Amino acid sequence: MVPAVTFTVLDSNGSLVEGDLITSQGLVVLEDEVCFKTLEIWAVLDAEPEANETFTVLPSSPSGGACAACLGGEAPPSSPS
Repeated sequence: MVPAVTFTVLDSNGSLVEGDLITSQGLVVLEDEVCFKTLEIWAVLDAEPEANETFTVLPSSPSGGACAACLGGEAPPSSPS
């Protein structure tokens, strides 16, 4: 099984409207020997005047050996001695 992590983009302060961002959820797949991936989230320029829009990316459901402890940028847990 290939290591993968599901992600969801969440509204952080109530400023997002449906369609404001491209890529609101998805799956990041880590091919052999790949430890990092770049996730691109595009803001859509529309006619609505809006203040800054703030969002959070929530990683979840690691599979195939992806490390749940690493989802927040933390180091993986050390092996017991």
